[in-house]
Amino acid sequence: MAALDFSERASEMRVAVQNGKLAEKFRQMLDQHGTADIAFGSLTMLSFLISNSASIDDCRRAIENGASESVWKKHERIPEMHFAATNEDPAYIELLLDSGFSLESLDIDENTPLHSAIQDGTVDVANTLLRRGANPDMKNRRKESPRDLAAIYGVKGLCIQ
Repeated sequence: MAALDFSERASEMRVAVQNGKLAEKFRQMLDQHGTADIAFGSLTMLSFLISNSASIDDCRRAIENGASESVWKKHERIPEMHFAATNEDPAYIELLLDSGFSLESLDIDENTPLHSAIQDGTVDVANTLLRRGANPDMKNRRKESPRDLAAIYGVKGLCIQ
């Protein structure tokens, strides 16, 4: 099945978020189109759910219905792992990793999710990534590692050895 691009409906999704109707809108679109392999402008459906702190059950349902790590690649969007890395709840990272998403997925600047978590100051998420095997010494395009960023941003409480 081809990926669906609903860029023109991104504002409709934002209105659903503002009105507290994101979960309802997601389920309606899933029922209507039979897939979560959908993009709204710069976000995939799963990224949209994560960035708006949708329930873990809705995120799991999206994955079960076609939202996968390959979706963001098809749509040339930011990897879902990076949205999860900047969400304060580590449960999103756990769900994506348990569903086969890559611990070291790179964004356009060659940042890993650990880079993103440290830049955003989401320490619990960064520690979850580290416990799951993220490399604190992997360099991005600017030759900065997550370890370097922790020092630059003064992020404390990381379980980096």
